[in-house]
Amino acid sequence: MTSKAFGFPLPSNAFTVSNIQIQGERGADIGIKTTNTMVVTEINFQSISYGKFLIGDVLLSINGQMIQSKTQFTEIYAKASQLTTFCLDLVISRPVVMLPIRPTHMPKGYQLIAGCKYHLGVMYRVPGAKLGLSITSYQSKVFVTRTEDGTLASMTLKIGDAILAIEGQAVTTVAETSEALFKALKAKGYAAMAIEQPQEMMNKNVVRTALNSDPPNEGAPAQKDVVLICGTELKRFQTNPELQPNKILKDKQNQKEAGHVKVSEKAEDIPIACDGNPGLLMPVPIPNFQIQQSVPAQSPPASLSQQK
Repeated sequence: MTSKAFGFPLPSNAFTVSNIQIQGERGADIGIKTTNTMVVTEINFQSISYGKFLIGDVLLSINGQMIQSKTQFTEIYAKASQLTTFCLDLVISRPVVMLPIRPTHMPKGYQLIAGCKYHLGVMYRVPGAKLGLSITSYQSKVFVTRTEDGTLASMTLKIGDAILAIEGQAVTTVAETSEALFKALKAKGYAAMAIEQPQEMMNKNVVRTALNSDPPNEGAPAQKDVVLICGTELKRFQTNPELQPNKILKDKQNQKEAGHVKVSEKAEDIPIACDGNPGLLMPVPIPNFQIQQSVPAQSPPASLSQQK
């Protein structure tokens, strides 16, 4: 049944059944979009469903009732959401996106790198969902540079992942990766990718270097929260054309002379940020301060004349 929801055959072990619970207040929007076969294709990040559903989830039942159609689900939810507070128990079928890797999945002759871990990442062709993936090639290895939230890429990949092979075929360039990925998704409905992830700091530094080598994509869409904030501010300006900006500078006569800030000569500037993947953050090293213990001063020895 789950396989049919996607519109193409999938392996029986491609899904796991799990239970989720959603709570809300009267009139709250469920905040998801689904296909007619109840496959989740979009999740509103401000809704009660955010953090509960994932792209590709298939809704099987709600409050013990099997879901036969999208209309039935809408009616059940509309009735339940009329209560002051409500709680929904849902059974879903979720695609498996990570599997143990086998030698046949790896490129022939590839030598595993110490300090990295490997797994098989599976990406599915979810009807109506976007790919949302940006990649770059660095030293004959393809790295994930960006994934958009709520897309196929965000289901399976993380920023900094190295895609070594797709369906057992080695990929070393952006063109090879794109061609192999689209070919597998179109032919089978899913693509199995050999993924390498850094674990040790030395390996993470290599990945960070690869990501920094990729020029910024000025045409990349903004994050959803940024779009929401800009939209809210735009509406505020439109409803009040005479709105004046708040002053952030104080009058000079009310300003107090600021004290001087002294920066130690031993201070270091350490970049630690990495957008999109906290696993690539660089820990701040602990300063190696030399603690000097004060030695109590000793009294000078008494002169011979003072000694008996």
